[in-house]
Amino acid sequence: MTKDDQPSSEQDSNETREEMLTPWQRENIRYLEQHGDRPQWQDVEEELEADQELEEELLEEEESPEIVEEIETDESREEQDKKVLKDLPKSRSFADKLPKMKVQRQQRLKKRLTLLVSLFGIAALGMIYYVSPLSKVNRLEIVGNQKVEASLIAKATKLSDKDGIWSAYFDKSVLAKVKASHPRIKDVEVHLSKINNLKIVVTEFSEIAYAKEGKVFHPVLENGVILTNETVEQADDQFLVLINFTPGVSLENLMANINKVDEVVKNNIKEISSTPSKNNEYLVTMTMKDGNQIIASTKDYQDKINYYPQVASEMSEKGVVDMEAGIFSTSFDEIKKQKAEEKAKNDYEAWLKQLEDENKEKNNE
Repeated sequence: MTKDDQPSSEQDSNETREEMLTPWQRENIRYLEQHGDRPQWQDVEEELEADQELEEELLEEEESPEIVEEIETDESREEQDKKVLKDLPKSRSFADKLPKMKVQRQQRLKKRLTLLVSLFGIAALGMIYYVSPLSKVNRLEIVGNQKVEASLIAKATKLSDKDGIWSAYFDKSVLAKVKASHPRIKDVEVHLSKINNLKIVVTEFSEIAYAKEGKVFHPVLENGVILTNETVEQADDQFLVLINFTPGVSLENLMANINKVDEVVKNNIKEISSTPSKNNEYLVTMTMKDGNQIIASTKDYQDKINYYPQVASEMSEKGVVDMEAGIFSTSFDEIKKQKAEEKAKNDYEAWLKQLEDENKEKNNE
């Protein structure tokens, strides 16, 4: 090959290399040539060629007999180096990383798009639900009521099919309205039923007595409230009959503690009369079905009345068991004698006073 032919061959090789380059590589070469610099990727290629030549030289040296022994002694070290090299991360070019970067970017875009679509979707569903009939009260279900009519409870809630189901569910005033609508209602709870139904669970006060007023009877609740607007002509035998009671502390104490009385004693009570004295406004008289009477205070009668069966068994005659201060009994005959003696004494004192008054009048004349 002549010297004249050498530049042409180099030019041909350069043209061949430029044809193998990608468009952006060719543009990069032109840009760097105009600015008096070489592209970095060409330097990388030259370094790779130099490394390849160095490896070939090393291979030729390894084939020489002079270094065979040295290679054999270093086999264990080379194996360790290979293990270390395997563990080292392999260098990757930008072209190899580019597809992965595109995939990662697409994944991030998909996540953002999914998040935005989810947010807008939830907001749209919320708006649709808000304007749909599903968000309104469809039906009221009244349960637990025994004496109070369901229509009265439903009317007390003041709810309609135009009210939102959630606002009605969390509205505490609905419970207060129902509770205040009737004295029989003890407690009220609201529960969701199905999609847009409300269940009103009502608990009523129990009836435990009847208050007698003339020839009619009024129900008395466990909290001591007398339902004067409800009347019956005949009281049920399983309930106590109260006489001369008015709403107040004495009645409330009596009703609050009546369940502490043994069933045997409670079933033996025929009626309870309010008989307050000057010294004790809580005094009551209980007429028993066995013919005896009990005098007690509504403040503490529940602590003593359960001893009544034992006291009654020791009584030889029918009479009164006084539980106001302690526990002692007196027969009706003895009480009559005491009353007769007291009456005679009072009559005698009245006669003496009359004589004194007459004598004073005579002396004054």
